[in-house]
Amino acid sequence: MNIRKAAVADTKSLLKIYAPYVDHTAITFETEIPTEEEFAHRITQTLQRYPYLIAEENGVILGYAYATAYKIRAAYDWTAEVTVYIDREVKAKGIGTMLYHHLESELKKQNIVNLTACITAGNESSVRFHQKFGYKEVAYFPQIGLPTTPPTPPPPPPPFAPS
Repeated sequence: MNIRKAAVADTKSLLKIYAPYVDHTAITFETEIPTEEEFAHRITQTLQRYPYLIAEENGVILGYAYATAYKIRAAYDWTAEVTVYIDREVKAKGIGTMLYHHLESELKKQNIVNLTACITAGNESSVRFHQKFGYKEVAYFPQIGLPTTPPTPPPPPPPFAPS
C-alpha cells in the first residue's frame, strides 16, 4: 500500500469512490455528485493549505483522506476537520487507518493540534473508527443536514429579502 499526495489527475478515480456515498448515503451531505471540474477544484483548494492523501495499491486508488478548515476565524487556525473515503468494494484492509495515521502526522507538522470529524447520525462504523483514534463526541446536532421529515425535502430556502 502506498500513501501519496493527491493530484488533479486523480480526480476521476476519487470521484468514482465518492459518488456512491452521495448516491446511496447521507454521509456526504451532498445531494448531487460534483462535476469533475468542481471536484478537481476542491482538490486544488485543499492542497493550498492542507494535506490531501491517497492510498493506492498496484496503481489503483482505494481511498483518500484530507483536512479542511474547521472555521474561518483566525483563532481556529490550529484546528482542522478531517475526512476519509474508502472504495466501498474494498474489504477492511486498514486503508482508513493508514490514511489517518499519515494525515494526522502531516497535520502535526503544520502545528494543527485539534482535529474534528463531522459524522452523520447512524454511521456507527465511522463513530467506532474515530473513537479508535481518540476522537470523542462533543456535540450532537439534531435536524442538521437533509430533513428526514417530511420524507421529501422542502424547497430550498430562498435568499434573504428584507421586509
